[in-house]
Amino acid sequence: MDRWLKGGHFNKKPVTEESLSTQSVEGRINDENGSQVVHRCNSNANGFINPIKKRKYNESYLEMGFSETNDCQPQCVICLKVLPNSSMYPGKLRRHFEKTHPDYEGKTTDYFKRKRTELLAVQNKIKTHVQTDNENALRDSYMVSYRIAQKGEALIF
Repeated sequence: MDRWLKGGHFNKKPVTEESLSTQSVEGRINDENGSQVVHRCNSNANGFINPIKKRKYNESYLEMGFSETNDCQPQCVICLKVLPNSSMYPGKLRRHFEKTHPDYEGKTTDYFKRKRTELLAVQNKIKTHVQTDNENALRDSYMVSYRIAQKGEALIF
C-alpha cells in the first residue's frame, strides 16, 4: 500500500546510461503475401526489444490502384493520396480503394498501369520545369554578380 501512496506512482527503476543505450538490428523477411518487410529491432541493455517495421512495395498493389512514391510510400493513382508506410498492407489498401473509389472496382491492371505512367509523366514534367527555373535563377544571379564585379562597385542597399 505504501508504494502507491509515495508520490502516487509505482516504484520506478532509476534511469542509467546502460538502460538508455540501444543497439539496432535489421533484418528482411518475406511476408505471406510475398511482400518484403524490413524489421528493425531496438534492444536495450535490459533485453527489451522494440520492433519497428517498414514494409516494402509489392507490384501486386497496382491491381488495387497504388503505385510507389520515392519515399517508399503507397500512392493512390486515382486520387493521388499518399498513405503512410504503415498502410502498406493489402487489406488496408483494398479498404481505401473500395471505400473511396467504388466506381473503379471493375477496372483492369492495364488501366492502373496507364494511370501510373500518366502520374509519372506529370511528376517528371514538374521536376523538369522546376529545375529549369532554378537553373535560370542561378544563371541570372551569376550574371548580376559578374557585372557588379566588372564595374568594381559594391552593391549597398
